[in-house]
Amino acid sequence: MVIRNRCLGSVVLSFVVLAACQVPPKAQDEAVTHQEPRGTQGDASEGVVGPDEAFFAAWYLDQVFRYSRDYGSPTLDSGFGPMVPAGSVSAFDFQANFTEARLQLMTQSLYAYGDLDRDGQLTEQEFIGLKIDPALLGRDADKISHAFDQAFFLRVAGADELIQIDECAEFLHAIGPMIQEDLDRLTAQEQRRLLIHSWELVLGRYDADQSGSLSLQEQRDLRKDRALLISRLLGE
Repeated sequence: MVIRNRCLGSVVLSFVVLAACQVPPKAQDEAVTHQEPRGTQGDASEGVVGPDEAFFAAWYLDQVFRYSRDYGSPTLDSGFGPMVPAGSVSAFDFQANFTEARLQLMTQSLYAYGDLDRDGQLTEQEFIGLKIDPALLGRDADKISHAFDQAFFLRVAGADELIQIDECAEFLHAIGPMIQEDLDRLTAQEQRRLLIHSWELVLGRYDADQSGSLSLQEQRDLRKDRALLISRLLGE
């Protein structure tokens, strides 16, 4: 499945953040500042808290939905590019979004919110009504909806008029390459700034005293909630 590059516009800047994988952790015992979040640490060292896989997955889905609202339903052709082996791409490589684990989490996130009868497939009604939780991205807003139409659903679903999990993964993979050609105009530093700003929205929800940093207890609360969130998305 290939999605034609019809129009990019402002979507490109947002997609760039998706290129960033989890930042390698650095051991240090101090409060987390909002200015420079880093990789998530284990219980032995709670000095820093960085973006998790649920954040990256939700960000990508948000951009897919935004694209549909801005530009409508894209045209799909046959063909599906290869998956990217885990560990084979750098942290800021856009292709990092198409590793098996990341794509699986994106797909399961959609089913967690859209598959109302839990039968492992999306009907037209479930797909059209699909919305994702803005809390995944630290936002206080209405649930995030898309504007894909019935014709688009039928192109993805095929003859049985049901979107299976592999068809959903194929669609999410196929929509990414249309913006790759524009990624080189942004530097790694610009990409990182966009990432930090977005993740700080999540951190800000746990900064109860609005001090600009997270105490160790606030970090523990964040980790606990994010772990429960990922478990829910994975159906565990």
